[in-house]
Amino acid sequence: MGADRIARAAHAALALLAQVGDRLVLEIPLAWEPRRPPDRLAAIEVYPAATLIARGIPSGGYKKPANVRRWEIIASLRADGVGFPADASPFAVDVDVLDAALCVVAGADFLAGNVAAPPDPERARKEGWIWTRPRA
Repeated sequence: MGADRIARAAHAALALLAQVGDRLVLEIPLAWEPRRPPDRLAAIEVYPAATLIARGIPSGGYKKPANVRRWEIIASLRADGVGFPADASPFAVDVDVLDAALCVVAGADFLAGNVAAPPDPERARKEGWIWTRPRA
């Protein structure tokens, strides 16, 4: 994904968080301290492909319809300790379901403190930071 597409996605996500926050009458800040459960609702920036790459799992081509790569990804994640239900077909059939699961995996890595911290935290707070575990 190009930098311009990442920036557009990030801005859209921040706008969505603001809308959700407005409906719930609360602010949803970005979390910046891994391993520390937030004392209130918070969000982090993650990308499914970045989560795969950081875990050493090739990310290319898995979004194509009826792609066998999704089963390979599920098998790799299971081997890495990620729990999937016995019937993982929903994750293989619908790429959006798999992407959502990858975002949850990245969130679990964040809460476990198993993420690469930004080298320049101030800059990351201004420009954004994609949280992933350190590269495999």
